[in-house]
Amino acid sequence: SSNVCSSDLALKALLPLFKDNDALVRRLSVYAVGQIGAAAKEAVPQIKEMMNDSDPSVIASAFNAIGEIDPAAQKAMRTPPNVTN
Repeated sequence: SSNVCSSDLALKALLPLFKDNDALVRRLSVYAVGQIGAAAKEAVPQIKEMMNDSDPSVIASAFNAIGEIDPAAQKAMRTPPNVTN
């Protein structure tokens, strides 16, 4: 379906932003990938890497994005100290 193609294009555009120098760009790109939902499952390993970010807001965004994409994977993780559910 065309939906799969658009999510693939979105991922191709967003994943490089995970490496941006600006924490706001990293946080928003991780959030946006989370909003794609289950179609972004292939990005979960990259999102998990963002759990090691230097910025707490990026870590929180990554944790929440994993919950949007794969709730079971999120349940298996330790909640970061600054995240409130």
